[in-house]
Order: sequence, then C-alpha cells, then structure tokens
Amino acid sequence: MSIILPAAWQVQEDENYAELWMGTHPNGPSRVAPEDSESSDDGDAQRPGMFLIELLETNPSVLGDLEEVGDLPFMFKILSIAKALSIQAHPDKQTAEKLYASRPDLYRDDNHKPEMAVALSEFEGLCGFRPFHEMVYSLHRYPELRGVVSLAAVKAILDVPEDIGRQQAALHKLFVSYMKAKPAVIRTQLRLLDWHTGFALTSQNFGTIGEGLWNASAEAEDEVELEEMLGKVICLAAGDGECPGLTARTMLRRLRAEERSIHKLMLRLNEEYPGDIGIMMPLLLNYLRLEPGQAFFMGANEPHAYLRGDIMEVMARSDNVVRVALTPKYRDVPLLCDILTYKMGAPPLVLPRRVSPYCLRFTPPVADFELEVVTLPHAQQFSFDSIKVPSIFLVLGGTGWATDDDGGAEKELWSGVSMFVPARCAVNFRATSTDAPLLVAVAHTNIHWRPPPII
Repeated sequence: MSIILPAAWQVQEDENYAELWMGTHPNGPSRVAPEDSESSDDGDAQRPGMFLIELLETNPSVLGDLEEVGDLPFMFKILSIAKALSIQAHPDKQTAEKLYASRPDLYRDDNHKPEMAVALSEFEGLCGFRPFHEMVYSLHRYPELRGVVSLAAVKAILDVPEDIGRQQAALHKLFVSYMKAKPAVIRTQLRLLDWHTGFALTSQNFGTIGEGLWNASAEAEDEVELEEMLGKVICLAAGDGECPGLTARTMLRRLRAEERSIHKLMLRLNEEYPGDIGIMMPLLLNYLRLEPGQAFFMGANEPHAYLRGDIMEVMARSDNVVRVALTPKYRDVPLLCDILTYKMGAPPLVLPRRVSPYCLRFTPPVADFELEVVTLPHAQQFSFDSIKVPSIFLVLGGTGWATDDDGGAEKELWSGVSMFVPARCAVNFRATSTDAPLLVAVAHTNIHWRPPPII
C-alpha cells in the first residue's frame, strides 16, 4: 500500500476546499507520500514524493490486469458544492477524440467521462431531461418559458407526437430554441416571474404565443386543459385507447405539489447567477434530491448540473466538460446541443448491493469504474479481499489501522487519508474510534459488470 497525496499541496485548516482529486489525470495528479513519512503526524507527512503515474510506470505489475493499459482508467473525487455548478455534459469517446484532435486548448484529453456520484450529505442536482409529459406541463404552466422559445418549438411539443423518436426530435427543437434565446429575452421573461408569491399566470404576461394555445382566464379551465394534455400523453405512452383520467389527475396534483420546490430552486439560481439562461432549466431537467448514501449515474452526452451538497464522485479518466449555463467559463452551446441524446425520464439511480455486513457496492453500467463503501464499527475487523486491478482507498470518517496481506507495517487511518492499493493485494482494517465507525470508500475499475451482448 502507498499513501497518495494531491500534487504539491498542503492543507490549510482555515480554508474551504471545493474538490479533492485522486488519480493520474495531468490536471490534478496525485503524488505518493515518501515511505518514511507515511505514518508521521507532523508537517513532513505532506512532503511530496513521486507522482502516482511514475509509480505505475516504474512498477507496472501493480496494475495487475491493467498492465497493458499502463494507467488507471478512472478518477476519484470528493466535491463540496456550496453554489450551483455549470449545466454541462461530457462527450462520448468518439466525440472526445475528435475534439481533442481539433480543439486541444478546450478539450484536453481524448476520453469520455461517464460519472457516478454518491451523496455524503443532502444533495441537489439537475440530471437529464424530464419525462415528456412533464415538459408538456411546463410549457402549459409557464408562459415565461414559452416566451423564450419559438412558436414552432412550442407547437412541436404541444402537438404531443406519438412515438419516442418524434418526441425526442421535438425536444431537440425546443432545447435548441431555448439555448439560442437572446440574453435580453431571457432577462425580460425572468422579470415577469413572480419570485416571491409564486409564479403569476395571467394573460398579461404569458409571452408571445397567443391566446390560441393558452387560456389563463380561469384556474378551472387551466386544470381541465392540463389534465386532458397529461391524459393524452399517458395514453400514448401506455398504448391505451382511452385516456386514464384518474392517472392524469394524480400526476397533475403531484406536479402542482412539486412546484414550490422548483420555484425556490429557480429563485436561488437567480440569486447566484442573475439573469442567466440556466435559471429556468429546472422546468426542463429533472430536479434530483438525494439523502446521504444514495447514488446516481450520468452517461456521456446527458445534461446535468450539481447544485448543492457533498458527494463522492468516480468517473472515467477525463476532464472534458461542455458547459452551457450557470458559469462564467466558456460556453459551447452549439456543441452541447449537437451531442445530447435527448433521452427523457427519471434520473438513473444506482442502488447499492450489500456484499457483506460491512460493505456496500455501487456498480454502474460502464467498465471504467466501480465504488465500494466499508462501514466498520468500533473494534471490528474487516478484510477487503484482493482483486485483479488496483484500487484507491479514501478514509471518510473514524480512525483505525490497515495492513496488507504481505504482513507489512500497520498504517494509521484517519479522515482524509488516501491509499493506493496494488492489484492482488488484500487489505485488513481494524476500527479504533469509539464515537464513529471507520468509513472507507474504495474506487477501482468495474469488475462486476459486463456489457450486454451485441445482437
């Protein structure tokens, strides 16, 4: 085992930190602590040693089944999010290769970047496009949203295409029209929103579409029209001949009940990024809220934004990001509109599997990475069995000791200690803290998932 550290970095106890990277990506490479300082509790423990990639290059056998690859295919991060991060997507492998070849100043590697996040605290994010019926609802309910996009884009959605391909084409038209809106139009429509008492729906502020698509003169008519539209969408999705009115009414009540949280989120985004085009994006993207221990997966070419909370994040070894909103950084709107899949539906949660009394495993549908979490009560012992690939271990809480199966010296563990563990090396843990369990996260390539066969 080798303790790894971020490159040339010292912890300042009075500072706040946004990200901790562990891995070999050149934008944030880790170093291996010198052997004589691994267990030291003084300042010398932070004395830089060799880069982790140098350790892999000089000792390729530690990579096990990854020896031919010559590197770790994943990165492991801790993120602490106090202000919304950008609305973005990550390109797939083929697109990343083209971007790296043509625009290396912006896209600095040729790899894809699927990612999985596990919440360490209450977490909020925007993840993927909402189901089609919910976007139908948003366009009916919010004239300000209609005021941003073209008439053709609105009609493409509200005509409710019958097959998923045409629905995705309609969504593509709507999203491109939204992202191409002029900043002055965005600011105008944002001003029309009633930020403090709910969002006003009156014929005086419903935008540019016209009375033919919206009648806000009476709340009852509003409810009936929305119910009919939702029923139509549900029927098409289910293949039924008649609209299930009860289901539509239930769904309408749920969407109405969720509006308050959506309103509060948009208000917060407006405070963080005044006038930004991303403020009304929660009307189009899933608003995801997780409790500690819950996880989700984002594949390539899917829109998302992390809004608030602390998470563990494991991803393919890449730093390719295509941003479009809620950021002062470069926005590549044409590229993002082009690469998105326009899939719709609930965010893809990753349900952990309990593989022992002390260990949970999070297995996403990609080969690049997998995450396991060990929770060990006081005085208990646990052996993390050897696997054919290397791992990065991170202590998230508690205290304890670790030894490898070769009988090496015990290494003291406390919150923040990170270790590189070679392939085919078992690690034995012993928890010592009485007030909290020893909590260790383990990232490695995905050894428990196989892609479906090509038919």
